[in-house]
Amino acid sequence: MAFSGTHAYIAILIKNQISYRKWFFASFLLGSIIPDIDYLFSKLHLFISIPDSLSILNKTFAHSIVFTIIVYLSLLITYEIKKNKKYINMANGVLLGISFHIFIDLFLWYDKIDLFWPLPLEGIHIWNITLSKKIFILVSIMEFVFFRIFASFSIQSILYYPGENKYFIKTLTIWMKLLTPTTVIFIATSYFINIYFVQLIFFICYIPSLYMMIYTVYYLWDSFDYFKNKETSTIEEEYNERKNLININ
Repeated sequence: MAFSGTHAYIAILIKNQISYRKWFFASFLLGSIIPDIDYLFSKLHLFISIPDSLSILNKTFAHSIVFTIIVYLSLLITYEIKKNKKYINMANGVLLGISFHIFIDLFLWYDKIDLFWPLPLEGIHIWNITLSKKIFILVSIMEFVFFRIFASFSIQSILYYPGENKYFIKTLTIWMKLLTPTTVIFIATSYFINIYFVQLIFFICYIPSLYMMIYTVYYLWDSFDYFKNKETSTIEEEYNERKNLININ
């Protein structure tokens, strides 16, 4: 299973440890999420039979070194065209976010990761285990909790810097409200069906929230960026005030 909510939550937790650069935190947050886009494809075999010619769909290709390099080089090319330092910060933020995501998954993910895709090399498989049904349900519930935390953080970001995004609070609020019955239904049904159908239900509930997260980062880009900037500015103002008091004394 994917841990997009977990990755986003970790990114939010460490945001104060990241020095402010224009667009960097929003890019880091996006990079922490986007590797899980391959989850949409890698789990299609739960619904349909995937032919060998489309075996890429069974791979965690967005968790690979090649995917990371392609994304990074694409952003560097954008910088060369735009000649705007913001795109360098964006490239570095996305690179760090994706790398951080992959590093954490190497130790949290219970299945193999195709780190060297598309090279004909075996994926890395640190934990050769199968999650029990109860553990799978518990982890799934935590993901939905982290989605709510991400939505709450997004609303706070808008309140700090509404810009043109203030109307998106309603959308985020609706999403948060939908997550509650979704989680309840998931819990209620999971204990009465086998693990295969539990995975199906999780997939159906998880994918919309995953892409909602990605869209939210894109839509609230300036709010996320300003949210970090404002915190940094506040710290600097407090430091200057203390410095002035010391000079007066």
